[in-house]
Amino acid sequence: MWNHTSDSFIVDFVLRHLAVFGLMLVATVMASAAPVRPAMQIKSLDATWQVSRLPLEADGQTGFLQLQKGRVKTIPAAVPGEIHLDLMRNGEMENPSVSTNSRKTRWPERFSWWYHTTFEAPEGFTTQDKQELVFDGLIYYAQVFLNGKLIGSSKNGLIPIRFDVTGMLKPGNNDLIVRLTSGYEFINEVDPDLSKQKLYANRENFPARQNLRTPPYQSGWDWNDTMPNIGIWRSVRLEGHSKAALSYVHLDTVLNKGKATLEGTVSIENLNAWRRTPCTLQLELARPNGEPITVKQNLLLMIGTNHVPCRIQVPNPQLWWPNGMGGQPLYKLTASLVSDGSVTDQTTQTIGLRTVHLDESPRKAGSNFRFLVNGKEVFCKGGNWAPADEFPVRMTKSRYDHFIQAAKDAHFTMLRVNGVGYYESDDFYEACDRAGILLWQEFAYSCSTYDDSSTDFMSGARKEAEAFVKRIANHPSLALWCGCNECLWMYAGDKNPAPTEAIGTKIYCNLLPAVVHELDPLRPYIPGSPCGGADEINSQTAGDVHWWYQVFMSGDPAKKMDPTLLDTCVGRFVSEYGIIGPPPLASMKEYLKPDELNPESLAWQIHTNSYEGDHRGFTEAAAKHHFLGEGPLPVEQFVLYGGLYQAMMQEQMMEAQRFRKHDADNPCDGSLMWSYNDCWGEIGWSVIDHYGRLKPSYYAVKRACAPVKVIVRQRNGELMTRVVNDTLDPHDVEVAYGWYRVDGKAREIKTKRLRIGPNGMADIAHTKAAGVGHDPKDWVYAATLTGPGLADDHSIWKQTTYRDLRVAKGGLKVEVKGNNMTLTSDTFCAGVHIPEKSDSQISDNYFELLPGVPHRIKILKPSTSGAYSLAIAIPRP
Repeated sequence: MWNHTSDSFIVDFVLRHLAVFGLMLVATVMASAAPVRPAMQIKSLDATWQVSRLPLEADGQTGFLQLQKGRVKTIPAAVPGEIHLDLMRNGEMENPSVSTNSRKTRWPERFSWWYHTTFEAPEGFTTQDKQELVFDGLIYYAQVFLNGKLIGSSKNGLIPIRFDVTGMLKPGNNDLIVRLTSGYEFINEVDPDLSKQKLYANRENFPARQNLRTPPYQSGWDWNDTMPNIGIWRSVRLEGHSKAALSYVHLDTVLNKGKATLEGTVSIENLNAWRRTPCTLQLELARPNGEPITVKQNLLLMIGTNHVPCRIQVPNPQLWWPNGMGGQPLYKLTASLVSDGSVTDQTTQTIGLRTVHLDESPRKAGSNFRFLVNGKEVFCKGGNWAPADEFPVRMTKSRYDHFIQAAKDAHFTMLRVNGVGYYESDDFYEACDRAGILLWQEFAYSCSTYDDSSTDFMSGARKEAEAFVKRIANHPSLALWCGCNECLWMYAGDKNPAPTEAIGTKIYCNLLPAVVHELDPLRPYIPGSPCGGADEINSQTAGDVHWWYQVFMSGDPAKKMDPTLLDTCVGRFVSEYGIIGPPPLASMKEYLKPDELNPESLAWQIHTNSYEGDHRGFTEAAAKHHFLGEGPLPVEQFVLYGGLYQAMMQEQMMEAQRFRKHDADNPCDGSLMWSYNDCWGEIGWSVIDHYGRLKPSYYAVKRACAPVKVIVRQRNGELMTRVVNDTLDPHDVEVAYGWYRVDGKAREIKTKRLRIGPNGMADIAHTKAAGVGHDPKDWVYAATLTGPGLADDHSIWKQTTYRDLRVAKGGLKVEVKGNNMTLTSDTFCAGVHIPEKSDSQISDNYFELLPGVPHRIKILKPSTSGAYSLAIAIPRP
């Protein structure tokens, strides 16, 4: 049935044997008697529109007449855009993301906003069989008027909406008006009490999250104020097609004994409602190198939607691998429909040849939860991707590229796209494809109940899921579909109904898996996160676990200051945990005014995570406990030492989980912190801040995620040293391990050379934790690792706080050769870094140095002066 040309098909055979299926192969494309017209037309309506403000009550056709008759002020509006940003550009609003402005910039919710433009339809467009007006994103409640007539509405800010405008366009100018509101009028919250610091913490806006299909975080969270967006926030266009159009193209990878095929289905819509339509389907697969592969199939489409099975053999396949396990070669698959010699539709997708499997096989205790790509186990190290902006329209391709490149540089293999946000743009998924970052993708249901008894809600939920799955299912980075974030966990406990009886479970346990199975059958799906064993939703020994209340959200502040407690986590896959820390001072100066740079200012408190607010001054107390002792804490020291505290906890947690790779008793196959990034400037969970600046915790996590890593942990009174290898290659390494006096006057170390196998783990040494003659204030236990092609690595175990170590100031030596820098110190020091104001950048920062042990790093951005003056946090200057 498939061939590289269309001339070799035997017409009579096909007509006799395939007519019963309604898909007939023909030797030539039959001539059309219809007038000559373009077969496919697309016209962008992205531009500067005009927007007017009317009362909230101005609604529907009556509101439209009020707009037409009244003298209404208009301002320019960007499309794609958002009303707060339009008002900012026109000098009518301050930036909601800075200072205390979030408390005084929600007034747009109290009005309706009328966006207006005029356009001319392309020549021949009105003769198309199918004429559509497509909005890729309308947030939230939208009513669309074309040439004075209300043609439809939308109440979903997450997905595209299409309006059939066949026969509605006229020659010359066409008037297009879109009325938009926040939707809060439907839940009686258009004028909420904004005196509370975080509406999420007071559970004020759960009704918005439950009832409005907008990004959940825009109803407020512990890490941002409530800020409902209003606007045409993604692109707008006219689409015209005749004869046939592509509905869905999905081919997935099948590997068998080194051979690869792409197999799946192409769905085609016959736009002729009264007769069959002949056309040619052509699939062209552009390889990373080499000639493209082209297959053609001549079809006679039956009325309605036709589902055509497809298969492409790929010789000499180049497999796509997660970051650090191999390359990310990308293929381009172009599907084209041709009828009467014209292209009636065409789409191009990025394809990566790879398989993905989620192993949940039973164990003696619980079960596995591990990902296999191309049959190889992947340790999923990384973080949760938070919405990257209060106003998603502000996200650009360059910003996405920056954040994803930083994740790649930090050796991440996975990001969990948490259900608190919106459905990201294609730029995000394409960046992850290029970087080799696997994606745990959740649907936008989070920390709430959703009415699965409503026929309308469930119908909308299905349309939303189908639209989203169809848009991103081709991406090789996509590893897992997940139904929700913490919605199932809400029903844990004796006083709550069983999950099967709880509100919303029909969405996660019935509707969504059915959609995924139909449209993306080879991708794994889980109903929610966490989603563990039969007896406990947030189990540590089955499924994934959100490991919060044991340490990170403990009611006892002293408990979450103790990094040794991180080793009590035994989760099979830890998909959430985190610790709060400040961003760089330069970022704080972007969102705070000079007189607000103190913890007593309202702006400081608004831009501080609510969980920090629950224990006011906790980060300051932690910085003093671990580094400083009592005394005044200037902002500069708060930023440095608060950042180092977050870095310490994040590094320790990642090392604790990676240490359990292939552990016979308590294995771990994934560690994803909350969160990788931020939606606005704040003292919060992230390791890379809203502005893209790297916090000390970023570098700590980067070190902890090194592909070949030496790790020291304490178990049952012993200090244990292991080496883990996440690559698919063996590595020859030398490990030095033992005791170091912090003043550099003595050391007791041994060395061991070994070859660590692909994707392997090796035990190196066991040492009594309480060593005789090793006073915790004078000694640290450490292991260092070197090897061909590997960055210098170490793991240091301290049995007391930094401030209790008897550290002494010593000599720090910096040698620079080309883009290589080598640092040595004759005493132990920590928090070695290039000051914020430096114009240079290095591959490691805020690190520790062992006495007499060189640390080699790369210079990523040279200093303009050629000099490199590094600062040391411990011992204090």
